[in-house]
Amino acid sequence: MKTSRAKRLKGHGRKGNGVVELYRRPGFLIRHCHQIGVAIFVEEFATFGLTPGQFGALHLVAHRPGLDQRTLASAIGLDRSTTGAIVNRLARRRLIDRRINPQDRRGRVLTLTPTGRSLLAKTRAAARRAQDRLLSPLPPAARSAFLDQLARLIGAHAKVSRAPFVPLGAVPIGARERERQREP
Repeated sequence: MKTSRAKRLKGHGRKGNGVVELYRRPGFLIRHCHQIGVAIFVEEFATFGLTPGQFGALHLVAHRPGLDQRTLASAIGLDRSTTGAIVNRLARRRLIDRRINPQDRRGRVLTLTPTGRSLLAKTRAAARRAQDRLLSPLPPAARSAFLDQLARLIGAHAKVSRAPFVPLGAVPIGARERERQREP
């Protein structure tokens, strides 16, 4: 006889149960959520041959033509060497163009090629489906609140990341919440 997941877990929520303690740790849950999100992304983007990092880079370069590679790294929250590898792959596929930064000859500025713009436009529906699939277990009203809470965690702990995330031209993650907390 099959037992439901709820019945199997019943009685395992008692204080001091090490298994439940592990399963309720935020890092454990966030890591699994990330794995699920990547798996969904890979399924939705299979025909485009893009990784989440490549999609993020294309998206930001499309919205900020001339963005330098160092700023791109912090804007997608990746270290510079990983971002360099992403940029190299995108350049080999002729999706982005890299040019020497006229203000700093050591750096590179990035723009989308017509092929990159075309591919990015084709991914819009897949990106929406991936996001909708990941958030689908949550009631619609809770989705925005969930994203706000994740943003708040990231904003509060950004300094401890080995690749700090610095959003471009937007209210920094968690800033709205910090402003609300300061209000009398």
